[in-house]
Amino acid sequence: MIPDLRRYLVPYHPLQGWEPFSFHQVMRKAMKTFLAFSAFKFSVLVSCHQQPLDTNRGEVGHAWVTENHILDDHISTFIEATLSEWGSPGGASVVVVQKADSATLNSSDGWIIEARGYGHADLAGKIPITSDSLFSIGSNSKLFTAATIGLLISDEDLTPRVTWKTKLASLIPEWKLIDPIAQQESTILDALSHRTGMPGHDLAYENGDSIQSVFDRLQHLKPSASFRDIHQYNNMMYCVVSSLPSKLLPSRIPFARYAKKQLLDRLNLVDTTYSYDKALATGRLVQGLAREGVNLSNPLAPSIARVTPFWAPGGGEDGNYMSGAGGIISSGKDLAIWLQTLLSDGVHPLTSETVIPKAALDTISTGYSIPVGRSLYPELSPAVYGLGQGRLSYRGYEMIEHIGYDTGYHSDVLRIPSKGLGIAVLLNDDTYGGYLEKIIGYRILDQALGLEPVDWNNRFKQIVRSSASQRAASTRPSRPLTKLSVPIESLVGIYQNPGYGTIELCAFPIANTTVLSSACNALSKEVDVVLPGVVHPNKPTLVGRWNKVWSTHIVLTHFNDNLFNITAPMSMPTNDPSYPFWPYEVDHPTIKTIVAEFALTSDQGFGLSGGAWGAGVAAEAPSGDTLLDRAEIYFEKI
Repeated sequence: MIPDLRRYLVPYHPLQGWEPFSFHQVMRKAMKTFLAFSAFKFSVLVSCHQQPLDTNRGEVGHAWVTENHILDDHISTFIEATLSEWGSPGGASVVVVQKADSATLNSSDGWIIEARGYGHADLAGKIPITSDSLFSIGSNSKLFTAATIGLLISDEDLTPRVTWKTKLASLIPEWKLIDPIAQQESTILDALSHRTGMPGHDLAYENGDSIQSVFDRLQHLKPSASFRDIHQYNNMMYCVVSSLPSKLLPSRIPFARYAKKQLLDRLNLVDTTYSYDKALATGRLVQGLAREGVNLSNPLAPSIARVTPFWAPGGGEDGNYMSGAGGIISSGKDLAIWLQTLLSDGVHPLTSETVIPKAALDTISTGYSIPVGRSLYPELSPAVYGLGQGRLSYRGYEMIEHIGYDTGYHSDVLRIPSKGLGIAVLLNDDTYGGYLEKIIGYRILDQALGLEPVDWNNRFKQIVRSSASQRAASTRPSRPLTKLSVPIESLVGIYQNPGYGTIELCAFPIANTTVLSSACNALSKEVDVVLPGVVHPNKPTLVGRWNKVWSTHIVLTHFNDNLFNITAPMSMPTNDPSYPFWPYEVDHPTIKTIVAEFALTSDQGFGLSGGAWGAGVAAEAPSGDTLLDRAEIYFEKI
C-alpha cells in the first residue's frame, strides 16, 4: 500500500485505474482518513430552535443563554443552507458549551450552553430534529469506553490491580494473535491507541458474534505491521478491552452495565444508552438515512432517500460485543454534559463530583500513535491519537476531537481546552454526513474563536465533484483485457478463512441450473431482487452470502485474467413491494479498492488485496512468491 495521504483526497485506483468500490465510499473516503479516527424523499429542511435545557433535571450545568451567543441566526442560516445545498434528507443536532469565564458573555453561573436542531429525524420529514433527538454516535463511543476502563483501573478494591500498561495476556486467557510479540506484549494502552500491529479486519466480524467469537477470530487474522510500529484503527481491540469488567470483577458484570453504573448514571446521562430497544421506546431515535442513485455528473443533485436499518439492534442493556467500539446512542443534551465534564478534568459540571479521575483523563488524552503524520490542510496540524480521541491543532488552537460513524449516522465531538469550548454535531445523513459534520463543526468553531470563517463547504464540494468526475471517467471496460483462463463454473464452491468464516460462491450468469447446489439455487432465484443491478448479465460474476455487520453479500466481478473486482453490498429493505430491496454499499473505511485473485492450482483458493484488511496508511502491502503470502486475506476452497 502506497503511504501517500493524497490518495484519500481523490479516488485511488491501483489496478488499471478501475474502481471496484461504491460511489458512497469514494465520496467520504477523504473524510475517513482526514482525521483518521475513526454497512427517502428529498425533504425541505426546517430549523427547530430549541428551548433552554431542562435544568430541573440537574444534568446540564448552571447556565443557559436565552439568546444564542454562538448558534445565532447567522450560523443557523448557514447550517440550514448547507444542509439544503448538500441535499440532505435528514438533519443535524448541534450543541455548544463554553465556560463562562472563557466566553465573551458575563455569567456567574459557570457555563454557557446552546443547542439547536435542524432538519428532519424521519424519512417522511414530519419529525423535527431537536436537542432531545437520539443518534447512534459510532466511534465517539470509544472515549466512553476508555473512561470506563479508567474507572476500572482506578478501583482500589480490584484484585489484582491493573494499570494502563498491564498486558492483555495476563488478564485474558483467550487473547491470541498470529504475531507472538504482539500477543505477549500488548497492553490495555496499546489496544486502545491502535498500535498492536493489527489492521481493522472489519469484514471479519458478523451479526450474532460475541466477544468470545471475536477472540476466536483474532488468533487467525493476519497482522499488517510490527507491534507498535504504526497506527492502525481497529474496532475489535475495543471489543477485547470491553471484556475486562466481566473478567476481572466478581460480579462478572457486562461492560455496558458497568459503564452505565460507573459513568453514565453518575453523570446523569439519562438519554445515553447501549440499548437500541430502550432508545427506540422513547420515540426520539432518529432514522438513519442514505441515498440511492447518486448522479455522478451532479453528485449533489437530489437522489432517492432510503432508511437504513439500525446497525446493531441486539443485546438490550447488557449491550453486545460492539458496545465498546461503537455502541452508544445519545442526545445533544447529554453530550453537553459529557463535554462539560471533559473540559472540567472529569468533574461533574453541577455536582462538582469527580467522576473521571484527572490522572485517567490525562492518560486518555495523551497521544501514543500517529494516524496523520503531516498536515492535510493549512489550518490543521499533524495528529496524534490517544485512547478514543485524537489531538491536533486547528488554526493555532490545540483541539481534541473524534468522529463517529455507524450506518446512517455521523458525529463529530471536539473541544478546545484552552478556551473551555466544546462542540458536538450529530447527523442522520449517511452519504454526506462525513463532510457535513466538518463543515458545520468547523464553521461553529471559527465563530466561537472569533476567526474569519474558512470555506470548508466549497472545499469539500470540490472534492466530491472531482471524485465523482474521476469515478465516471474510470468505469470498467465493456470487455476484460484478458478472459478468465478457466470456466467461471469451476470457481463455484465453498471457501473458508478461519477468521472470516465460510462463504459459498455461486456463478452468474448461470449456465446450467441442474448442477446448482441448494444454496446457489436459492441465490439464483433472489439475486435480482435482493441485489438489483449488481450482477451484470454479460460479466462473469461470483456472488456469496455472508452475515457481516457491514455487508450481506460479497460480489466478485471479473475484469482481467484471474482477477476480480470486489464489492460488499448490504441488501436493505425499501418497504416498497415493487422494489423491495436496494443494494447499499456501506461506506466503511476498510472497504477500499479490494481485488480478488484466484489460485488455479491443486490448492484452489482466492486472496483479497487492495485494502481488504483495513491496514493503516503507512502499512506495506504483503508480498511473497505465493498467493497465500501476498494476500491480505486468503480463502481456501474446501
